[in-house]
Amino acid sequence: MYPMSMMSRIMTMTVDEECKITVNQVDIAIFKISSAIKALERRTEVLEKQANEAQRKALAAKQMGNIKLALLCMKRRQMYLKEMENCSGSLLNLDSGLNSIQ
Repeated sequence: MYPMSMMSRIMTMTVDEECKITVNQVDIAIFKISSAIKALERRTEVLEKQANEAQRKALAAKQMGNIKLALLCMKRRQMYLKEMENCSGSLLNLDSGLNSIQ
């Protein structure tokens, strides 16, 4: 990330000099992209749980003979899975952007 001369300078700094280091634009961009990636990963996990729960509810409704509720739950599951695909696409874009910045 830093040129070797910068790394050696950072390693030999005193505590007072370390406080004076400023964060550049690239570091800020990397932090923002990393934060967005973590948020999307959490969102994907939540959507996966919701999709599994909707599938479980659909099976329970079908066993009880409530076909309309089962279909509603499966449609909801499909909606969750579609949103997961959208999040996955966004994750790929953010990962490639992060790799190009680094």
